[in-house]
Parts: sequence; C-alpha cells; structure tokens
Amino acid sequence: MSTRESGRRTHLIAFLGCLLLAALITWPLVVNPSGGLVGHPGNDTWNHAWGLWWVLDGLANRGGLPTHTALLNYPDGGSLFFIDTFNAVLTAPVQKIFGLPVAYNFAVFFGVAWTAFGAWCLAFHVTRDRVGASVAAVAYGCNAHLLGQAYNGITETINAGWIPFFVLALIRLLERPSWGKGLWMGAFFGLCALSNFYYGLFCLLIGIIVVLHAGMNEGRSIRWKAFFGSSALGGVVAVILVLPVLMMLAGTMNQPDAMVSRDPNFVWDSLMNHNYTDVVGFFRPGKVYSPDLKAEYGEELIIVTYLGWVLMGLVVLCLALHRRRKELSLWVVMMVTFLIFALGPYLHVGGPDPIEIGGRPIPLPFLPFFEAFPLFSRISHPFRFVVPAILAMSVLAAFGTRVLLRGFRSRVRWMWAGLIVSAICSEILLASPAVWPLPR
Repeated sequence: MSTRESGRRTHLIAFLGCLLLAALITWPLVVNPSGGLVGHPGNDTWNHAWGLWWVLDGLANRGGLPTHTALLNYPDGGSLFFIDTFNAVLTAPVQKIFGLPVAYNFAVFFGVAWTAFGAWCLAFHVTRDRVGASVAAVAYGCNAHLLGQAYNGITETINAGWIPFFVLALIRLLERPSWGKGLWMGAFFGLCALSNFYYGLFCLLIGIIVVLHAGMNEGRSIRWKAFFGSSALGGVVAVILVLPVLMMLAGTMNQPDAMVSRDPNFVWDSLMNHNYTDVVGFFRPGKVYSPDLKAEYGEELIIVTYLGWVLMGLVVLCLALHRRRKELSLWVVMMVTFLIFALGPYLHVGGPDPIEIGGRPIPLPFLPFFEAFPLFSRISHPFRFVVPAILAMSVLAAFGTRVLLRGFRSRVRWMWAGLIVSAICSEILLASPAVWPLPR
C-alpha cells in the first residue's frame, strides 16, 4: 500500500470514528432520525427548523435565497436573512427527499462529526500521531459549549469543524506555499465564514496569530513572497464566496422593515446583562448556570463555557512534560487569547455584576476591540470565543497524549487512549453544565 493510500485509509477510519462519536452525542438520533428535532422545544429549535424550510421553499419555488417574508410580522411581513442559510442549502436535498425533521437532525449530526474530524486532521498534521489526534477529536467534538448550543437549537454554532480545517490549510500554506494551497485556504475561510459569521471573524484573528507567530519563530525558513502571493489568491476566493452573502445579510438588516437588526443599544445590553461570561463557568461542573437565563428571563436557553477538567489536566501535563516548548507556543497563545476574548468587555466572577476597582468595572481586551472595529461592535455573544480556545486546548491535549504514552506499544497506547476519551466524554456528557441526552 502506497503512502498516499495509507494516509487516505487513516483519514477514512478517523472520519468513521467521528461519525460514531456524533452518534453517541446525539443518541438516539441515528436509530430514529425523523422522530423529533434535536434541541429543547422552548429555545431556537423551531426558528432554525422553520429557516431550513423557508430557504428550501425560496430555492425551489422562487428561484433564489429568500430575503423577505410575509409569513411573519403579519400583516406587513419584513426583510429577513436566515442566519443558518449555509446548513439550509447543505441539507436542502435531504429535506427534499426525507423531510424537514431528518434534514434538521442531519445538520446537527453532521456538524458534530465534522467538528471532531476537523480537530483530528489538524492535530494529526501537527503531531503526526494518530492516538493523540483521536484524543483531540473527542475533546473538540464532544465539548460542552457545542453540546449546549445543540440543546439551544442554534444550528449554525455547531459548524465548528471548518475552523480547524482553515487553520490546517494556513499552516500547510506557510510550510510550503503554492497557488493550490492558497486556493484551499481561501475556500476553507469562505466556508467557515458562510457557515457562521462569528467563526469567520475568529479565523481572521487566528490567521493573524498564526502568521505573526510564524514570523517571530520561523521567519527565515518561510518563503514569504510565495506565501503572500498565494494568500492573496486565497483572499480573492474568500471574498468571492463571502461578500455577496454578507451584503445580502447587511441589506436585510438595514431595511426599515428588518425582522432582525443589531443596533448598538441592543448589542451592548446583551453584552452587559443577557450574555455576559462568568469566569467560574469555565471550571464549575454540574447543572449550575451563570448567567441563569431561566431564573432571570424565564428562558430555556443555557450559556455553557465549561472547559472540562480532564481536558485541562491533559493541557497541564502537556506543558509540564513536553520538552520542545516552541512546538506548543502557537497553541498556548491561541488558547489564552480566545479565553480572554470569551470573557467579554468586563470581568465577571461568580455573578452578574462585574468586578470593580475604585467603583469602576475592570475592562478587558474585548472592550477596545468592540469600540474600534465594526465587526466586533456587532458581537453580542462573546462566550462563543471559547470555541477556538477549546480547539487549541485539544491540540495541546494531542501533544500531551503523545508525550504521556511515548514508548508504549501501539496496542497499549490505543488502550490508554480509549480510557482518556472515555473520561472526556463521561465528564462532558454526565457532569458538565451541558444537557445530555439531548431533548427531542
């Protein structure tokens, strides 16, 4: 078997493993895919299911993506862009053949599997270790935040698998620049941004971090001229993919009859009251929430930023045992940066009131970015920044697993890996603030 064939077989087996993980997380979806929508019925589940139907109706009966509806805000209707149009288009053939419930559930199931597989591909490339990459796949694919978002019925946030694929494409482009790799990087960025505009912004920040880190640590070995030329080509591809859809979204939000708008007062009120991030939430297990949206607003939505003690332990072991610290520095910087941004504009510890010094709340780096950059000024869910942080932690966990199991025979390494991933899944599914099994 050639090296290329062996690599394809390895990736195929990894993807099948990610499908099994998705089956576990969404159980019993695989044995009853049409028996109800995954997600709490009091949350955004109905909105997103309706959006999948509405987009397909527009594509099939009106010749394009719909941007106006008379089915809401009776009798006037209004301008509307469905925020998860990406999944609506992706699942349109499934919906056409099997119906709406199966299409919605397929979006959730595939999103979980693809998220895990993206982490596997990235971790395998940087560690060259299948065992460690498998731990990364489970840590990222079975993370409490995304499980909480599935509970909330917010399907676009489950599209987190495109982030690691973009990072992988960018790293490969830095290693050996070429026009083809530039095209792949631009395509993955475009897919990431189209699947979730938050994640597109995250990839912009990740790209800056990765390129600056490479310049500081490997500047002389990188073919910068070829890299920037190929990156420019990738940028053109990304703009071609994203800009028309972004303009369509902005156009509907700026209309007088906009169904959804992001005025500054609404965004700021959300940041300060409804969607603040509590540092304690990173570390506290159990079904305890801060903010508690059920108690404060009567909502069933839950905000989950729990990182997981098993994952944190693997990260600590990695930092303690790994000898080549330079190999870890990118992921440490990425982890710390996004955890800080996830805290939002002010520091909250143990409650809704920000910590104050001298009668003033403690500002965090998110605040000047929010005030200076238009993309940040539309962000009302800073806790979503935890997603790239968990990705970085998952890669560090892969390094940690590789170091921890170095010297063992292959069978023993896989046995220990099975115990590690079982511990990760058990903690997240049974002991974290996320709800499992997911309601239907």
